[in-house]
Amino acid sequence: MCGRYASTRSAGQLATFFDAADDTGGALVPTEELRPTDAVPIVRRRTGEGRAVVAVRWGLLPPWAPDRRSAARMINARAETLAETRAYRVPFARRRCLVPADAWYEWRRAEELPRPLKHELAAADGRPLAFAGLYEDGSDRFPPTCTIVTTAALGRLRDVHDRMPLVLAPHRWAEWLDCAGPADPDLLAPPEDALVAGLSVRPVGPPAPYVTPTLF
Repeated sequence: MCGRYASTRSAGQLATFFDAADDTGGALVPTEELRPTDAVPIVRRRTGEGRAVVAVRWGLLPPWAPDRRSAARMINARAETLAETRAYRVPFARRRCLVPADAWYEWRRAEELPRPLKHELAAADGRPLAFAGLYEDGSDRFPPTCTIVTTAALGRLRDVHDRMPLVLAPHRWAEWLDCAGPADPDLLAPPEDALVAGLSVRPVGPPAPYVTPTLF
């Protein structure tokens, strides 16, 4: 599960890094610890050509969702069941995005510790990561929203948690964003060994106090 992550770069910096236009309209605030239902940046295909950085809320709200309260439960989508899950089947086929991040956080339990220890997982070279994501455009009822695709943790990352975001290497970005044809199951291939090897894992302190989501 990925329930907290950092995105500390400005919309302009993200636009440069991902070769995209900044369509956020100043709606983003770089944040060291994003939580469910917060405003977050995504990179998506523009209508026509090119890419755009836009602001959405974290927690997917399908058009048929009963209300906004379900968003906090829709922050992650398991790669193994995307094509079969009602909430994710259509976005996987038609609305894929990249979710920029500097790091994500997990809490590891250990017998010798009184409570789980917070760990930061990030690129060792400090470059932004691109999580695979899905989005909804929003409607009269709901704002635009997104979810982060997760997969089984690999290598030493399993020592911290059994799940991880599906981190995409740059050569996979264009294919992930291209929703013109049928969704290929190969899009959900796990991260390459070299990418996983380039991730750093370090303890950063006790868990932050939980704050009830504002639900927008």
